[in-house]
Amino acid sequence: MKILETTTVEALDISGCKVQRAGVQGYSQMLGSLRKLTLENVELEPKQYSESTALELVEQDLCEADAVVIASTLRLNTTLTRMDLSGKTQQVKAVKALSEGLEGCKFPLRELLVSGRKVGLATISSLLHTLRGCPLERIDLSGNAKGNERVTSELVAQIMRFADGGSGLRTLRLGDNGAWGDGASEALVEALSS
Repeated sequence: MKILETTTVEALDISGCKVQRAGVQGYSQMLGSLRKLTLENVELEPKQYSESTALELVEQDLCEADAVVIASTLRLNTTLTRMDLSGKTQQVKAVKALSEGLEGCKFPLRELLVSGRKVGLATISSLLHTLRGCPLERIDLSGNAKGNERVTSELVAQIMRFADGGSGLRTLRLGDNGAWGDGASEALVEALSS
C-alpha cells in the first residue's frame, strides 16, 4: 500500500470487486488523500466522516467493507454527536464491523439510532459496550431482535448504565424486540425508579 499512501488519486471506485477485510484495512490507512471511495454499496466520503457531527446512514445498505472504512475514519472524529443507522434491511455484518472498529472512539456521541435493522441483541450489546464511554442521551434500538430472541435483564442493565451518574439518558426506545425475558421488565422498572 506504499504507492497508495503517496498518491494524488482523489476518487477511487472499486465496487463489485468483493474486497476482503484485510484489503479494506489497507485502503483505510490511505483515506486522508481520498475524497470519494466506493467499495461495494455506498459512495463514501472519508473526510466527511472524520469531521462531521452527525453520521446519517438511514436506509443505507452497508456491506462489511463499507463499515470498516467508516469506522476507521470515525476513530479520528472528536465531534460526532449523532449516529443514525436505522433502516428496514438487516445489517448484521456492517453493524458488527462498526462496533469492532469504533473501540476507543473519542467522540461525544449523544444519539444512537439503530432501529429496524434486525441485527440481533448480541450485536446491539456489543455496540453498546463499544460506546460505553459516550454520554448518550437518546437511544433507539427498536426492532433489532432476531427470531425468538428476548430482551434480557443484562441488556437492560447495560443500557441503563447510560443513565447512571446523571450522564443524561433522556429517551429510550426498545419496542418491537419481541417478548422480554425473565426479569427484564423488572430490571427496567427498577433502573427507572432509582
